[in-house]
Amino acid sequence: MLSVFDSGVGTEVTWQLSETVLLGTGIAFQTRRFRLNDKNRVQSISRPNRNDDGGVGQESAVPAFVSLRWKPSPKTSIDLLTGVAFAGNVRVESSAGGRIHDDDYDPAPFLGLKGQVFF
Repeated sequence: MLSVFDSGVGTEVTWQLSETVLLGTGIAFQTRRFRLNDKNRVQSISRPNRNDDGGVGQESAVPAFVSLRWKPSPKTSIDLLTGVAFAGNVRVESSAGGRIHDDDYDPAPFLGLKGQVFF
């Protein structure tokens, strides 16, 4: 198992091509929530007197990916990852939990590189 995504729930299939190279493919559901500071970043069009004022942001998406892992030594690995994130959504809530803004976004391609050293 490559465990390329550190957060989220999903499934992945991995093939060991050689002793040092693994190929994987999978799909996951990811969601991230984060606190916003007290500045006015998002204003509601439908409710002009509301703003984020220290509220919460949330992003969710369903990435489908292909990954390639190279293990030059037993204690190091380098992962190359590419794919497309589907069903993307960004939501902003007030500090009281009310929805300020909720928007879907188009599928987005991604490319990543990750290195690890194990102790």
